[in-house]
Amino acid sequence: MSDTPSSPFIEHPETPRKALFSSNRPSPVRSTHATPSLHGTPSTASRFSRTPREDVIGLKKTISQLRYDLEALKQEQQVAQILQEEKERELEAKHKKELDRAEQAESDQVFLFNKQKELSDENRTLKEELRSLQSQHEADGRELNHELEGLKDLLNDLQSENRALVSEMNYKIEDYEHRIKAASTTTDDLLKEVENRGTALTEAKMNVVKFEQLVESLKGESLDLKQSAKDLEAVEQTKSQLSDQIKYSRELEAKVSALTVRVEAAESAQQLSQVYEEDLSSMKGKLKNMEGLRQQLAEQQLQILVHEENSAKWKAYLEKSDEFKTVEEVVTALNKARMEKASLLERAGSGVNDETRSTAEAYARLQERVTTLESELQLAQNQLKTEKKKVATSIRQHTLAANEAKFLREQLKAYDDEEVTAAGADVKQGRIDELEKLLEAVKNEKSVLEGELKEARSEQGCTVAAGTKRPRADDSVSSEVISEYTRKLQTLQQEFDEVSVEARLLAKTKEALEARLESLEKSQESRVRILELRENPTSRHEAVKQSMLDTLKAENEALMGKNENSKSVPQASLERKQLELQGVRDKLASTEKSYQRLKEVFSVKSLEFREAVYALTGYQIDILRNKKVKVTSMYAQSDEDSFTFLPDPNHKGQFAGVIDSPLTDEFSNIVDYWVKDKKDFPCFLAALNLELYERKENNGNQAS
Repeated sequence: MSDTPSSPFIEHPETPRKALFSSNRPSPVRSTHATPSLHGTPSTASRFSRTPREDVIGLKKTISQLRYDLEALKQEQQVAQILQEEKERELEAKHKKELDRAEQAESDQVFLFNKQKELSDENRTLKEELRSLQSQHEADGRELNHELEGLKDLLNDLQSENRALVSEMNYKIEDYEHRIKAASTTTDDLLKEVENRGTALTEAKMNVVKFEQLVESLKGESLDLKQSAKDLEAVEQTKSQLSDQIKYSRELEAKVSALTVRVEAAESAQQLSQVYEEDLSSMKGKLKNMEGLRQQLAEQQLQILVHEENSAKWKAYLEKSDEFKTVEEVVTALNKARMEKASLLERAGSGVNDETRSTAEAYARLQERVTTLESELQLAQNQLKTEKKKVATSIRQHTLAANEAKFLREQLKAYDDEEVTAAGADVKQGRIDELEKLLEAVKNEKSVLEGELKEARSEQGCTVAAGTKRPRADDSVSSEVISEYTRKLQTLQQEFDEVSVEARLLAKTKEALEARLESLEKSQESRVRILELRENPTSRHEAVKQSMLDTLKAENEALMGKNENSKSVPQASLERKQLELQGVRDKLASTEKSYQRLKEVFSVKSLEFREAVYALTGYQIDILRNKKVKVTSMYAQSDEDSFTFLPDPNHKGQFAGVIDSPLTDEFSNIVDYWVKDKKDFPCFLAALNLELYERKENNGNQAS
């Protein structure tokens, strides 16, 4: 029985069986004498030394001991069986729990996969919504930019109104002049009053001196009158009179001091008025000088235009001519031709003698005829030039009038569109009348020019007809005279050839002038766009207003520079600055109001966005200083359990790591794996949420 193996499920070593079979425990049937062993044959000495009764008693004891051991073994076996069954039940429960946990983990994995898929879909939708919000914000930004442009336009309108207000400075200057005159008159009155008050003051001082003498005399008398009680009333009266006189003298001194202050103010005002008058006179002189300079500038511009036209004429002529390249060549050729002509005339004159006086007379007649023809040709060319100029001017004026009429129609249409007030009808009617008068004047000028052109053409026809008449030939000329005539005719033919050359040159100049005229007409039609008359009343009025505005600005700057040291400012400047300040305040209030509205809308939208992010991702995101981001999970035990991410300075919109905290030490394995090794912050946040969720669930199960 000692070889029976012990049960493996018995966890406590101190069992009854082990205590029973321990070698140190003495046997209950062992005596001082030797007893037979259970496993061996007793010796002969021991067997013969004991009696049968003792053997029976010993056997009984061993039997009882064995029964006791058997009962103990049975109990031990029952306890071991109970423990084994309990252990088996615990193992089955643990195995079942592990199976449940594995199934739960499997279901959790499926749930997390589905959840991650849903989160990715929601993240995608959030990104799309974020893009739509960004586009909406961009649209709002564009609308705000449009509003800002509108505000800028409003500011420009206000500035134009401010310029209009500056035009009122002229009236205020006149007001200042009247005020200066009034101030000068008031200063004169004040000076007179000061003189009167000064005389009154001297008289008052004399009276004070007299009263002081009287007081001293009365004091002496009072010493005498102290002994008599009857004169006390007289003394009191004198004292009251003295006090009244002193009060009156003090009042006079106060009035004199006030008058001195007023006199000083009047003197300063008079000085200012003198300064203003000097400035006005200097400004008027400058304005007159400016008018003279403008006239000189206009004359210089006209001279420049004339020189440009002459240079253009020479340029067009030289482009058509193949012989001449510069104006100097043309002048030298002309002088050469004149010299040749003079030499020919001298040679022709030297060949005439007394015998051929009649031939000379005929030659003279022919020469006169040639000269008349040349003069007529020159006159015709001049008339042709003047006619062309008149035609060009009439065409120009006609185009100007047509364009002006077109522009005026458009301007009238614009006036009809912009007419708002009742007074606009009268102004428009006045403008229409002025423009109609101007159009009639242009038409009359056109008709006059056409009449002059017709008269010039008729005169040219008459002169040509008169010049073509030939003198009748003399029948009494002899044959020698005829031969002489033939020689002279040859010379005249040569001269005629030369004249024909000049005529061809003139024809070339005519062609060049016509080409230049065509080019000018084309350039005039293509480049020039006439919007108004040269002497437009509106532009003239605007120029006058602009010049007045410039002078007023200069005067205002000069006056402001002179009044910098004084504490007072002009009333007009103060009112203008107050109006500008009020406009700026209104603009600032409107911008602050719009900014406050945008701020409220942005706060509401940002709160909605944060709530949506918190509901979808499980994290509350807070933006800290220096572009740090604080992230707190919804499964955290407290608000202090959060992570703070550091921004990456090299990459915009990315993070470099996590700031060390007790929570990072607690989840160091997740931080090391996802943040330090993988650099994947979304997976880190997802793993952290899962870990916190499992911890929260385990704490809830343990609490339940």
